Amino acid sequence: MSKAERGIYKRDGSFEVRWREGGRQRSRRFDKLTDARTWRDETRRRKQMGGMAHLLPVNLTLTEFTRRWLEAKVPELSPNTVRGYDFLLNRHVLPFLGSFQLSELRPSVVAQWQDERLADGCGRRSIAQAQALLSTICRAAVARELMQANPCDPIAAPKRTKKSVIPLNPYEVEAIRDHMFSEDQVMEATLVSVMAYAGLRPSEAFALTWEDLANDRIRVTKKVVEGEVVPYTKTQVPRSVTVRGPLQGDLTELAILMDYPHSKELIFARPDGRPMTRTDIGNFRRRVFSPARLAADRPDATPYHLRHSFASMLIVEGELSLPEIAVECGHDLATLVKNYAHVVQGANNNISFAEQIREAREQKTKSQAAA
Repeated sequence: MSKAERGIYKRDGSFEVRWREGGRQRSRRFDKLTDARTWRDETRRRKQMGGMAHLLPVNLTLTEFTRRWLEAKVPELSPNTVRGYDFLLNRHVLPFLGSFQLSELRPSVVAQWQDERLADGCGRRSIAQAQALLSTICRAAVARELMQANPCDPIAAPKRTKKSVIPLNPYEVEAIRDHMFSEDQVMEATLVSVMAYAGLRPSEAFALTWEDLANDRIRVTKKVVEGEVVPYTKTQVPRSVTVRGPLQGDLTELAILMDYPHSKELIFARPDGRPMTRTDIGNFRRRVFSPARLAADRPDATPYHLRHSFASMLIVEGELSLPEIAVECGHDLATLVKNYAHVVQGANNNISFAEQIREAREQKTKSQAAA
């Protein structure tokens, strides 16, 4: 081994850069002397700036850095979040910006990318999400001194008009349930009751076991992710929801139909008793919920919208304060007020929760008798 120049040694046909970091001797080999010089000069610059902790190769492309960043982040993220990141990156970001070196990314590049994606017909919401993810990645690169500034900071994300929440009223919920009963889908109709009349998110409802029902309360402490029950909810905060009105009867009827299952069995599960997978939930939406929502004349409705019915019915009842309703819904107060301000303003505050359901069911029975 011979010394080629300061800090660089020639060894077995390659060039080795040596430096000290964290009190230890470090080294890295390169095939070309020019690459070794670039690395040496960059390490010196970073050492002077105090940025040696996160040393990475210079001239990384956005794709290269993103892959490394994502590999480090995956253990901290849920499978759904990882899937969402992969979609945004591979659909909107990396095919267009991935070949840029980090040092080449400028606000003008990001602005042009945004304009072109919108011109191609991409949704404003999708591009806003993609830009937020790109900004997060660039922020990590800035922290590692691979970029001088975040090129996304000066570029405003595409604005979109947030649609007001339009909850299904009890008559529409009962119309959905009625269609399911006509197809002998009793478990599915009870699932609708739990989401609409207890405010559970679909992922939370699919994780319920019979032992979660006790003393007229539903304990919400877990959710289903990718066919597995995980011990936390979306907000990471467990809650207990009061079983109101006819919901207790709906659950009792299902228990009788299922021949009083074991307390640890899932209430809403696959035929083999295992948690619903992503495919199972998709099949439920397409094959069961979609025809039912059309029968209820609510083609815009999704299973998630059912929990909006719960919040709006509590507001109309007027028995609980807004902070109390937020706790039952698993919201924070700001989210509740933002999503349901129009419901609060138009509430009568004189119809009990149970009575709202009974009126809808009685109206359904009268309509069936008249037919």
